[in-house]
Amino acid sequence: MSKKAEDVYREAMALSDKEQEKLRDLLMSGTANGYASPEIARAWREEIERRERDIAEGRGEWLPGEAVIDDLLKRYCG
Repeated sequence: MSKKAEDVYREAMALSDKEQEKLRDLLMSGTANGYASPEIARAWREEIERRERDIAEGRGEWLPGEAVIDDLLKRYCG
């Protein structure tokens, strides 16, 4: 994640729960149209929220996107 994205994330996490929910809905509204159905969009939103809680409560960690992509390429493309 870029420094700018990390800064935005830190600022977002400082918002109240209600403000975070509004921000999440706003961000998701820009991408929800790419899903096959509102149910799938909702399921992904719930999964994202679950993973964010896990990370916030120490049961997970953020991984840099580049590292994830590199791992996938090595694993599936040799």
